[in-house]
Amino acid sequence: MSVEDVLESIVNANAIKKTLRSRSRRRTTARERLFIIESPTYSGVWVYTKGALRQKGGQEVFYVFVSSKLAE
Repeated sequence: MSVEDVLESIVNANAIKKTLRSRSRRRTTARERLFIIESPTYSGVWVYTKGALRQKGGQEVFYVFVSSKLAE
C-alpha cells in the first residue's frame, strides 16, 4: 500500500467513524482525542485509519496509523 492510497482513503472519507479519548499517561495531553476513519481508495481497497491531532511548532499536525488487509 502506498502513501497515495492512504491519502485517497482519507480524502474520500464521508465522515469520521468514531472519536475516542485516550487516557494513557504516556500521551502528550491528558485526554488526547483519537479519530477513526474507515473508507475505500479509488481501487476499492478499504483502509482503517486512526489519527490524532497534536501541536508541533505552533501548528496542528495530524498523525496517522494505517491498517489494511489485501486479499489475494
